[in-house]
Amino acid sequence: MKIRMLSFFFVLVALQLSAQTNHAQLKAAAPDTADVNSIDGIISAYYQVLQGEAGARDWTRFRSLFLPSARIDAVNYSKEGRAISRMGSLEDYIRNSDAFFRRSDYYPREVTNQVQYYGHMAQVFSSYYATTYFQNRSQPNRTNGVACFQLLYFEGRWWIANLLWNSEKANSPVPTHLD
Repeated sequence: MKIRMLSFFFVLVALQLSAQTNHAQLKAAAPDTADVNSIDGIISAYYQVLQGEAGARDWTRFRSLFLPSARIDAVNYSKEGRAISRMGSLEDYIRNSDAFFRRSDYYPREVTNQVQYYGHMAQVFSSYYATTYFQNRSQPNRTNGVACFQLLYFEGRWWIANLLWNSEKANSPVPTHLD
């Protein structure tokens, strides 16, 4: 009985410490209020952080938009056209994409979005086009696609809980209602 009680106590302590740590992580990167006080604000801030000439991005601002536990996933395609999911954490995304942004001018623009929400959660389908100027190419590359944001309203602000996007392909165009 004592062992069971001690085990229960340690589980409670661990859960409390975890909750305190998560709460501290949420406060770590103070966001610009305009970035997180509305759904439009947080989506706009996401695109703003990524756009610009080749160079470093404001990863502190980027982190402030996301829950620390957020997942960022992309649907890519193999040479054979088979869908491949590239998944990772927020920190994985920053680590894996930083070199791309340092060497490429990148200008994403939202075309339109559709928002569905209930209570303190929202899902946003955001169609975009992005123009990329690579250092070794004279012509820009343009891509279209749809990003799906899962948002949470918590602690008086919006957070990106998860992000998934899929670039347009010939056999999978952006739907007309998002074009």
